[in-house]
Amino acid sequence: MKKLFALMLVLVLTLGVALNAGAAGMLQQGMRGESVRKLQQALVDQGWADLKIDGIYGPATAAAVQYYQKMNGLQATGRAGSTTLTNLVGSAEVDVNPDGSGTLALGSSGITVRNVQTRLKALGYPVGSVDGKYGKKTQAAVAAFQTCNGLTADGKVGAKTMAALNDSSAVAYYTTHTYAKLKRGDSGKDVTKLQQTLAGLGFYTGAITGYYSYATFAAVQDFQMTNGLKVDGIAGQQTLSALYGK
Repeated sequence: MKKLFALMLVLVLTLGVALNAGAAGMLQQGMRGESVRKLQQALVDQGWADLKIDGIYGPATAAAVQYYQKMNGLQATGRAGSTTLTNLVGSAEVDVNPDGSGTLALGSSGITVRNVQTRLKALGYPVGSVDGKYGKKTQAAVAAFQTCNGLTADGKVGAKTMAALNDSSAVAYYTTHTYAKLKRGDSGKDVTKLQQTLAGLGFYTGAITGYYSYATFAAVQDFQMTNGLKVDGIAGQQTLSALYGK
């Protein structure tokens, strides 16, 4: 029994170390993305390795990092933590995309997310804190930007949305459109649009019926709470302006 308890304790501590390493923004084998690409480029540019710059942290990249660490008096783990990243790339802040793609979405984090948030805030979109974490407020602000700029409002930052954000002619946030108030018991195309938009942002999971049901009411409340609005479950001017971005 004592041996089993000791083994479980070791597993828990090991897991904790792994989680802390991930939270600190460490790059390691199996990861991919722009941050890995920048690391590989720095290793090649500085003459530490002859790597394929593919954004994939494979065995060759790990070996190159380990060699760099060994030659510079660092712990040679083959994982790029804050010290290694700062020395090689100039910043310990990395980009993390849960699905391994270049698209930013809920759960993404890092310097690119921070840059997106900064740009949205400059354009007046209600993005919340500029903290490098892609939460629901960032998702809603991105969807609002997409709506205002004629893009598919999925709340994700892919290549088209990124290009639109960086375009000097990007449309800023505005609230000139007047909306009719929607509440429980209402029905029609405006409710359909409300449900579709809430569903696209992950707040509504029910059927698109065009009827303002309790599920729609609860989804509106969730959206309001997430975006710092009055939580009453009624889709009025302020709520709809925040939701649609105009």
